[in-house]
Amino acid sequence: MLGAIAEGQRAVDGALEEFARILDEVAAMGVVLRGLDLRMVDFPTEVAGVRLYLCWLAGEPTIRYWHGCGEGFSSRRTIEALGLPG
Repeated sequence: MLGAIAEGQRAVDGALEEFARILDEVAAMGVVLRGLDLRMVDFPTEVAGVRLYLCWLAGEPTIRYWHGCGEGFSSRRTIEALGLPG
């Protein structure tokens, strides 16, 4: 019984270490995870000299929204609202 518990603990520890490694890799790319429960991701970018985030929420088919760096989810606007040439 104790062997099975120790084996399970080692498996959990290994999974957590791998998860932490992946999170570090994602953060090193500049991607911001906004909470695992929300499953929302912000991708930093720059448009016309202004830094902003492209914003994706799990379930959305593509990245279609953005918000300013000092703003959050409630301030999301469509990429079309940036008024970039086609």
